[in-house]
Amino acid sequence: MATNFWTDSLSQDPKRNFRFLVRISSLEATATWYAKKVSRPNFTVEQTEHNYLNHTFYYPTRTKWDPVTLTLVDPVSPDAMNQILQIIKFSGYDPSALTTGNPVGTTNTKAAATGMLNSVEIEMIDGEANRLEMWTLNSPFITKVGMSELDYSNDDLASIDLELRYDWATCLTPNAAYKVAIPSGDEGKSMYSTVAASKPWTSGADPIF
Repeated sequence: MATNFWTDSLSQDPKRNFRFLVRISSLEATATWYAKKVSRPNFTVEQTEHNYLNHTFYYPTRTKWDPVTLTLVDPVSPDAMNQILQIIKFSGYDPSALTTGNPVGTTNTKAAATGMLNSVEIEMIDGEANRLEMWTLNSPFITKVGMSELDYSNDDLASIDLELRYDWATCLTPNAAYKVAIPSGDEGKSMYSTVAASKPWTSGADPIF
């Protein structure tokens, strides 16, 4: 019989919200130690309806991923605000072009925006820093930047809030023992895969998504 952390607290430990790492490859030190808070990827399965007499039937349609929100502490070194502004500038938005004799300037492109941000990974870990869950955002780019308010009565660390849009997210988990039931004949279509429960995970393992 499977054990759980309610009945076997010495060998089982649930996932905890404060045990996580964020890695943004384009930021210095990958932002690992100054990422303060992040949301895991969420998605919605949209639907369409069909009316027949006095009945209404619903059918699933597209799957839409919601933006991820991320909060960074803004240290002096590395200067997170400077790095974010550089990413926005080289994504295609350069207002300084208006004062340098080139009023046309540049415009944002997806290739530049995703290339500047590069890769974003959100990793949940256990008490011994073993990976429990790792999300990778595919083609991420910044859609919103918000700075913390300055206030003489507030002694919190300055921070930057980011909103990231992406096409879809990839998820890896270390244990493939827990699976949903697969209809007979569709066993080969299982979206789960075995991933070595070690540090680091086996490279090239198939993700859930």
